[in-house]
Amino acid sequence: MAFRVGPEAKAKAISLAYRLPGHARHQAHVDYASRPLTDALLTALAHERPFADPGLEELSEVLEWREADGLWRLTVAATLTAAERVARSEESSAVREMLEGGDVVWHSSWRSQVARHIARSLFTGPDAAENRAWVGEQRLRFADELENVSHPQVIFGGHELTEGAPREPSSAEGRAATAVWRAQRAFALEDLARWLNSDRPDKAEHVVNPPGWVLRKPADWSGHRFPTTQPLPPRARSLIERGVVLHITSGSTSVLWPFSASGQPVQGFEHVVSGARELHLEPTEIAEAMLVTTDADPEQVGEPVMGYPRFPVEATREAGLVDNDEHDRIVGEARAETSLRIHSALETAKRSRFAAVDMESLLEAANDPVRFQTVANDLGLRFWISLAWWTWPVGSIVE
Repeated sequence: MAFRVGPEAKAKAISLAYRLPGHARHQAHVDYASRPLTDALLTALAHERPFADPGLEELSEVLEWREADGLWRLTVAATLTAAERVARSEESSAVREMLEGGDVVWHSSWRSQVARHIARSLFTGPDAAENRAWVGEQRLRFADELENVSHPQVIFGGHELTEGAPREPSSAEGRAATAVWRAQRAFALEDLARWLNSDRPDKAEHVVNPPGWVLRKPADWSGHRFPTTQPLPPRARSLIERGVVLHITSGSTSVLWPFSASGQPVQGFEHVVSGARELHLEPTEIAEAMLVTTDADPEQVGEPVMGYPRFPVEATREAGLVDNDEHDRIVGEARAETSLRIHSALETAKRSRFAAVDMESLLEAANDPVRFQTVANDLGLRFWISLAWWTWPVGSIVE
């Protein structure tokens, strides 16, 4: 069906649509897709000519925004995984709030099924009007139900809202653990922005956790600070637009960074910014990549040392970082390691008394590592090819 609408009406319809926390604002995986214009159109059609979604035939009316939000919050509480429960008990209240209503909230078809189940439990039958009222108001009774349905001792069948609901699939824990990491990561970047806005000489190093690596400011680099309540001067705006410095905001202040001891932007930094923008990195993430170190003292910072970065040796030769002799040495070592692994895998197969036909397949592929890996993996034999990597012994990109 063709749908034509003017840009103003389209923008208004999209602004009125309800977007679930964690749903993408643009294109995404089907479980995370947000379709605000489609939702707005279907809602308008339902008001003019009521219809029912499959499985929700008994719902008499379209839910209002506040009611839909309450239903979603009950669904999240009813589908908390072990990873989320641990985070709720150990993390800050801000992380907990983000896991329940922020853009890191995870989605799956299972959560949608549980939402439908709760909707049928609450919004059909003789108590439907009363339930819609307290779900939409989200006050005392709602808070009690939210706490009850999320209690660790409540499993499906242990609460009237979720009795008979689909059980948690194995994939839910992985999605939830990823959401926890993303929430922790978001606040780690906020903490990093605060550090970059600080000029304290005793704060030259900073740990970003997750992932747990150490950042170090060069002693002669600094930032120029501006209050967020006032517009930036024309020169500052020009430097940002040209990609010469980064503009990083934290609270009521923002910083233009980095400047050298002479007061001028750090020479060559625009090349870093240009390359990072192609990766769609935010300014704070660009600064993080610039300052991450590989030689921090783990006893001093309490975090594991990050190893030196490694790159495919072919790319490093093309970039002029290694000569032909170094390239050939690294490739030769990788091939020797692969040959040893093939020999070890064959010995393991013999000791495990593999079938004669399987042993024959392995022996035929022994001179072709890629083919051998395919055969070994099909037989459940542990094997991988050693790749030719060059290690760059550098403390940070700054060096």
